[in-house]
This record gives sequence, C-alpha cells and structure tokens, in this order.
Amino acid sequence: MVRRNCLVGAITILLFCQFIPIMQSQQLTPGVELECDSSTIDIEVYPSADPTGVVDCTVTNPSIHFEDIALQYQGGPLSISGPSSISLAGGESEEFQVAVRGENYMQKGSFQIQIDATVTQVNGMPNPTYDTNSVDLIVDILQFPGLQLACLDSVLEIQVGEEGNYGFSVMNMGNFVDDFTLSIENEDALNNLDWTVNQDTNSVLIDSYYPEIVRIGLFAPNSISYGADYSRGDEAFETQSLTSNGTIENIYKISLKATSEYSKNWDGYLVSETISCTIKVIQYPEDSTFSSIGDILPSTSSFMAILVILLSATYSNSKRRL
Repeated sequence: MVRRNCLVGAITILLFCQFIPIMQSQQLTPGVELECDSSTIDIEVYPSADPTGVVDCTVTNPSIHFEDIALQYQGGPLSISGPSSISLAGGESEEFQVAVRGENYMQKGSFQIQIDATVTQVNGMPNPTYDTNSVDLIVDILQFPGLQLACLDSVLEIQVGEEGNYGFSVMNMGNFVDDFTLSIENEDALNNLDWTVNQDTNSVLIDSYYPEIVRIGLFAPNSISYGADYSRGDEAFETQSLTSNGTIENIYKISLKATSEYSKNWDGYLVSETISCTIKVIQYPEDSTFSSIGDILPSTSSFMAILVILLSATYSNSKRRL
C-alpha cells in the first residue's frame, strides 16, 4: 500500500511538472494582445478604383481563462469594417481582416484610425477591469492625376492683320495640386500660314478640382486670298468661304496640349489632353472700307438736293399753320 501511494504521488508530481511551462507562459489575470501586420494602409481613389484598403491583424488571449473580446474601430471620415467580437480560450490567437473604405475623388491626405480590443467577459462572467489593448494605423489617400480642357470662345473672330488672344480653360481633375506643361501642337502649321503665336506660359500650377485660364496671343495674317493653296498648313487650316459682297472668311484651328507632370511618375498612365478651338479670320473687300472722312460724307450735288427737300418741307409746314 505504501509503495502504491508513493507511485501515485510520483506520477502526480510528474504530470504537474509537465504543465508548469504552459502555466508559466500564460498570465493568471485577464488580458488581451493586439497587433497588425502593417502600420499603414494605402487607398487608391482615382475614378474607377475600388477605394478600399485592408490590413491583417491578430488578437491573442495571453491568460489562462476563456475570454470574450470586443473589437471597436474609430476612423473619422473613413468607413471601417471588421469583426465586432472574438472568443478565445486561454493562450489562443485568431487572425482577422480590417477593411478601410474611402471615397472616389477624395483629396490626397492621411488619416489615423484606431482599433480597440477589450476583454468584456472572463469564463462567462463580466470582466470588471475591461482590459483593453489598442493599435493605431495611418491611412494614406493616394494622389491621382486628372485633366480637362475647354475652349472659352466657340469661335474667335478677328480681321486680317489684327492681334487677338484665345482663352483656354485648364482644369485639374486630380485630387492634389499638379503642374501642367502646355504647348501649341500646330504652331508650326500656323506659322506656315503667316500667323504669329505668342505663348507666354509653358506650364501652370493648379490646385485640385480648380480651373486656370490660359490665354495665347495671336497675330492674324496681314492678308488672305480666295482660292489660295493652304496645304502648307493643313494642321491649322479648315475651310474658306467668299460672301456675295466679296468678303473672304478663313476658318483656322489652334490646338492646345496639356500634360500632367505628376502622371509622368504615376503607376497608372500618362495624363495628357489636346483640344482644338476655332478662329475665323475676315478680310473685307477694299471698297467696303472708308479711307477718309470724305468717304462717309455725301457729294456736293447730293448735299444740295437734300437741302432743297428739307427747305421745301419746312415751307409747306409753315404755310399750313397760317
């Protein structure tokens, strides 16, 4: 009997010693540990993008107790989705995924979000200490480029030899300030047709979702001829017409190209746009213009005839009154 009792005691001590390392690695008091595999989340918000970023996190129960753990998320203007609670036995861990959603066209910027893990129950009983562990993450809303061009005038009309300027609207459709390079794509063709183009601005810095007005100085040809060969400026010349009174009208186009500087280093594609706007040049026949003040006055004979008519009318009115 004594030997049997000694044998049972030895076995009990041996089993207890096997569990000592496990108990030493787990804490007696309730607790929770939380960590995520990245401290930042990048979100693309260009028009066709899915504005969602995800991060993988792990919650651990470091105690010897069975715990119910509540998960809460704080994201400011961002929407956050993930599990609301996880139950773990002592020493267990569980991975879960958190999705953070922005909105397309959001301004570039950074936001801080917080994930809280709180022990709400221990072994089925409310936890009076509400042990909590938190993780702070940074969400970066990434920049994207965008561009929209427009002509300010449907048709710009000027006469031969006149100076004018054409206005373009350059709008930054990206979500952050961007620099746009500008060029007149058909400037050589315009020069071949005796135009002079003065482009003072080669680039313009524009805030997001904001338009900038760009004006290009132009000097029209000193003269145009009906039926002339304009093939040397095909990229600028459109059509020609002759009115019944001999007025010649030439239709030209001016083409502005704008390119986003940021897009040159963007992972997407180069953002560039070209727009062509219409210019009408008018040349009136020589006999339809007035070279001096004498051209707009009647001749001496016409003047005398008008004077006689006026005097006769005045005499007739006076006679009726009498």
